[in-house]
Amino acid sequence: MVHDEAGKPYSVRYDAVNAMLLNESLKEHRRVEEQQASITQLKSNAAKQDGTISELKKDIGILSAHLEEQAAQVQQVSAHLAATQPTTRIAANQ
Repeated sequence: MVHDEAGKPYSVRYDAVNAMLLNESLKEHRRVEEQQASITQLKSNAAKQDGTISELKKDIGILSAHLEEQAAQVQQVSAHLAATQPTTRIAANQ
């Protein structure tokens, strides 16, 4: 906008408006591109994390199965020891 000597507006500089609009449009376009790149990266990270989670769940299942096997073996050994331990006898001196 152009002002006269009294400070009153008397004309609009449309050539400057076009340049400003173009500049703002380009800035917005860059922001959108940056956001799209961020979204793509976040989706990639999420996919990798999903794969890691699946692997960890599988590993936990395997470890749980091993733990159950070991608990069963401990039970068997404990039962065997209890059955085979001789009882202690104390002889009385008279």
